[in-house]
Amino acid sequence: MDLLQTSRLYHPLQPPGGSGICYAEWDAAPVLCNLIRCYWELLPQQKSPTGALYRVVADGCTDVFVNVEDPRQSYVMGFTSRYTHFEMPPQFRYFGIRFYPAAFTVLTGIPGERLSGTVYDLKLVWQDLADLIRLHLEDTQDIETLRKKLNLFFCSYLTKKRTVPDGRLLSVLERIYSCKGNLTLDKYSGEGISPRHLRRLFLQFIGTPPKTFCRVVRFQQLVNIYPDRDLLRKEKHYFDLGFYDQAHFVHEVRAMTGLRPSDFFRSSSGRG
Repeated sequence: MDLLQTSRLYHPLQPPGGSGICYAEWDAAPVLCNLIRCYWELLPQQKSPTGALYRVVADGCTDVFVNVEDPRQSYVMGFTSRYTHFEMPPQFRYFGIRFYPAAFTVLTGIPGERLSGTVYDLKLVWQDLADLIRLHLEDTQDIETLRKKLNLFFCSYLTKKRTVPDGRLLSVLERIYSCKGNLTLDKYSGEGISPRHLRRLFLQFIGTPPKTFCRVVRFQQLVNIYPDRDLLRKEKHYFDLGFYDQAHFVHEVRAMTGLRPSDFFRSSSGRG
């Protein structure tokens, strides 16, 4: 088993951007589809004297992002179990790379726990990638060409020695994705691994313990199920995903989005 077999089961989504923000995604090269969820770009929809608020919801992924106007400003943000918001200036343009859970550690060897819950200067984490992005954007802001260069860059890493995850970790990831995050610790016993050792593997590759990761996967399943709040009112799928009651559901959505469910799913209804 490899990440290809697990990543294909997980489809993390981000909201379209919110008021005044344009958010777009592109697929990476097919050979990278088990490692990279997407390339993305963030732009203002129109000029605004006050800027905008961009909200990132919990998705279990690791993101690299760069200020296109000043490519010396490049960063990496690891796993988070809560939403993160960014105050955007009146004019902005950001480009990013979203890595599936565990993929960043597989490529770099950097423990996920080191990046969890924080934003790092990319130069301190992956100098070669930071240099490639900076040199390209200092020459031209052509994002399509940058994506092609990045595809080649990441493909070259596939031929190098990588940090290979324990097969038992991948088996548990597959079960978590298949169960849509509704998996309790006692169900891991069939994988031949102790809860303590599994926790160490999750901290190394994902950046968080299994229970917290399950919460995020469960939340993301909700984002996939409910395209808008009208469907949310008609169907109560959150019970099937292991939420105890409506209060539990509301608490989890607010923790991971910063919004009430009705407000979040209304704002997400325009996603592609």
